[in-house]
Amino acid sequence: MPIGTESCESCCRRGEQIMSEGDARDNILIVDDSPDNLRVLGEMLRARGYRVRTAVSGEHALESVRASLPDLILLDIRMPGMNGFDVCRTLKADPSLQNIPILFLSAVAGTDSKIEAFASGGVDYITKPFQAEEVLSRIDTHLTLSMLRTRLEEQVKERTAALVQSQEDLRSLASKLRRLGAHSLASEENERKRLARDLHDLVGQNLTVLGIAIQRLAAKCVTEEARSILDDAQTLLYETVERVHNVMSELRPPVLDDYGIASAIRWYAEQFAERTGLPITVEGVDLSGHLDANVETALYRVTQEAVTNIVRHAQASKADINVTSDQKAVRIVISDDGIGFDPDHIREPGSAGGWGHIGMRERIELIGGSLSIESARGRGTRVVMEVPL
Repeated sequence: MPIGTESCESCCRRGEQIMSEGDARDNILIVDDSPDNLRVLGEMLRARGYRVRTAVSGEHALESVRASLPDLILLDIRMPGMNGFDVCRTLKADPSLQNIPILFLSAVAGTDSKIEAFASGGVDYITKPFQAEEVLSRIDTHLTLSMLRTRLEEQVKERTAALVQSQEDLRSLASKLRRLGAHSLASEENERKRLARDLHDLVGQNLTVLGIAIQRLAAKCVTEEARSILDDAQTLLYETVERVHNVMSELRPPVLDDYGIASAIRWYAEQFAERTGLPITVEGVDLSGHLDANVETALYRVTQEAVTNIVRHAQASKADINVTSDQKAVRIVISDDGIGFDPDHIREPGSAGGWGHIGMRERIELIGGSLSIESARGRGTRVVMEVPL
């Protein structure tokens, strides 16, 4: 029985009109156990310029596909041995073959057969006898869809590769920025040390010599007016010495280098409470000798910033600093009983306090630690720093 209602000759004539000489189209595999069906379909497709391969059984079809991938398969269902459904399921189970579009050709028009065809992975179902133009139109449609899917997958791969490269570039840039930030902070601390040392060695010593000279001169004064002038000068000198000592401590407190972070935090809290009137309680362990100098410096500077923020923004009546350590990490918690705030708001650099909190977090992250801020309006604030040992 012929498989098409349109003559092969008519189809061939139209195919010759649309094909340019030497043009080659997609490769189609026809699988059918009927030589007549293979011949008619083959002639129809070749007339449209398709390259045609044939297979007379399911087993032969699998061998042909694995030898060379076709662009599309026309697959009969009822064949001796391996039927079309089994062939389709076998192909769809192989990741390297599963994207080949499969069109079923069958004389069976029942719904169950069509359901199984699509369930096994087919993209279309054509019932025999058929119109040649219908078959060609469906083939063109599915080849176009396959081409578009392939292009889309290629674009996805290209964009994914570009995204991966962009992420690598961003990671590289972030790493460079971290190194630059660490170098900048180290340079800043070194400059602080140098300035503090110069103030101590040069200005401090000169002020001391000047004070001794004023005392000796005052002892020789014979008039009350001269003695009063020297007393005023000595008072101003003492105030200057005190101010220089304060500047030296702000630049680089000697207690940090001499006794470690816990002692430095206690000293700073006492000095800060005396200047501002904010009671600060410090509790914690002695960490001297346990931490790298860069780690101690970062923890101290962030503690300074956090305590300063309490006075600037918190409207707190007291603050607490707790320093703890175990075998894995050192942890510093700075808390207050102030008005609190919305932590999400400070993530915006332009917001009040935003840059300060961002800088605190970045400074702790540069030494491999983490910083979190817990707060709510009316419930105070907790700044938690944790650095692995």
